[in-house]
Amino acid sequence: MNLILIDQNQIIKPNLALLNNYQSEHLQSVLNAEIGDTFNIGVVGGLIGKGCYTKLSSKGALLHFEVDTPPPQKLPLSIYIALPRPKHISRIVESLTSLGVSSIHFFHSYKVNKSFWSSDLINPKRILSSCRSGLEQSKDTILPTISFHRYFKPFVEDELPLLSFEGTKIIAHPYAEQYNTHQKKERSYTHLVLGPEGGFIDFELDLIQKQGFQIYRFNDRVLKLETAAISIASMFI
Repeated sequence: MNLILIDQNQIIKPNLALLNNYQSEHLQSVLNAEIGDTFNIGVVGGLIGKGCYTKLSSKGALLHFEVDTPPPQKLPLSIYIALPRPKHISRIVESLTSLGVSSIHFFHSYKVNKSFWSSDLINPKRILSSCRSGLEQSKDTILPTISFHRYFKPFVEDELPLLSFEGTKIIAHPYAEQYNTHQKKERSYTHLVLGPEGGFIDFELDLIQKQGFQIYRFNDRVLKLETAAISIASMFI
């Protein structure tokens, strides 16, 4: 945890925050904090600054804080990922949040197992926890937009055109022309689509291309989806 991330409802008085149980435990057991120690602190959706450990009460640790620094800018990048195995979703969300990706969209595809959508690993509380971990790691306060789209055709035909209205539109594909990383410097925003394990079927690839997306190769290796998502996103930093 490189940043203590607090919600508005944790601010009990101006510039005074009550940490939750997890944060208080981390402060004491991991950071071995003592009264008077200072730490990086940020308000969700707001500024970053310093917090001073002032007191340990029965309700948790109290920090007096001052925030005056804007969070780092988000990457001008939205990623659309065919739903991976549920056990990998938390890692993908946390890593992409750490990298500063603006929005992450998971969608269904022919080669996505339908049972994935019923997994209890896909729930708002778990996803939010992964996002917060990513923000704490990268010293950021702005949550990315996360959404799930259970039906492929309605998503691609109705929602994707609106989401990707402006910017460069790319489908990552292992058997296509190599993407020139210098191209990203000429564009203000990029929309990147990643297919499922085993790739898109032809119908899916054609339908996405009809929305103005072009296919490019980013690596000479064929990577697992969770590895490809993080590897390719890092090229846009």
